[in-house]
Amino acid sequence: LKTNFFNFRKVLVKLYGENLASLRFIYIVHDDHATEVSEREFFGKEGRAGTHCYSAYVLAKEIISSRGLLNDNNVFVYHFSDGDD
Repeated sequence: LKTNFFNFRKVLVKLYGENLASLRFIYIVHDDHATEVSEREFFGKEGRAGTHCYSAYVLAKEIISSRGLLNDNNVFVYHFSDGDD
């Protein structure tokens, strides 16, 4: 998971260069429910049983709506997975 994310971040650096600092990252973990966490918590989380990614998409939509991000021109949601559903 970390390797995929850091490879993804390298792509972002190439695309955004100096403007990378202006990007906002929101981290969501999920099992039967989704929770927003810090980057440190995201990469430090141990796997939990019963993964259902739908709850993460619902939370992402709620965060985008409640924080007024729908008006931003560029909102991207990326899903990194350990391979379970």
